[in-house]
Parts: sequence; C-alpha cells; structure tokens
Amino acid sequence: MTRLGRISTGTRHRAPDLARLHRYDAVFVLDPLDTFEDPDDIVWAKDREVRRVHELIVQGYYDAGYEPVFVAPDSATARLDFICANLCLPKPSRGA
Repeated sequence: MTRLGRISTGTRHRAPDLARLHRYDAVFVLDPLDTFEDPDDIVWAKDREVRRVHELIVQGYYDAGYEPVFVAPDSATARLDFICANLCLPKPSRGA
C-alpha cells in the first residue's frame, strides 16, 4: 500500500483516496508545440519518448475519472483565451 503522507487531520490516505477527495474542476492538456522560438526552450528528448509521456499523462487523467480538454498548439495568448473561455472566466486584460 502506497502512502503519500499526512493530511491536516493526521489521517493517512492512499493515492486513490486523495484523487477522490481532491478533485480538479477541469483538466487542460496542452498539445505539444511543433516549433520553439527560443533555443533555450528546447528539451532534448526523442519524439517517441515525448509522445509516450504525453499519452501516459492523458491516460492517467482518464483513469482518475476526468475528461481532459485538449488545447491545440497556438500562441500563448490564444491558448490562454481558450482556457479562460472553457472555464467561463473573463478574458485577462492585455494592458492598456
């Protein structure tokens, strides 16, 4: 049995219990970007490995009972607007 530590009540909980107790309102999965503007942003990993990790993360959310909302590759502003629209939040101000 895996234990993750103590909750403020002092009671120990297993990971599945914590997943039921602490739910997200929504889960957004940002699809990987095809290009990077800054060479410092590049992560050197094999495409196959990157895709597999992405798939495992998505599957983990499905297994936990979530329906992830997928965010297509786009500019940071467009992605933020998409997420805000799907959370029914006002668009952030862009500075006047």
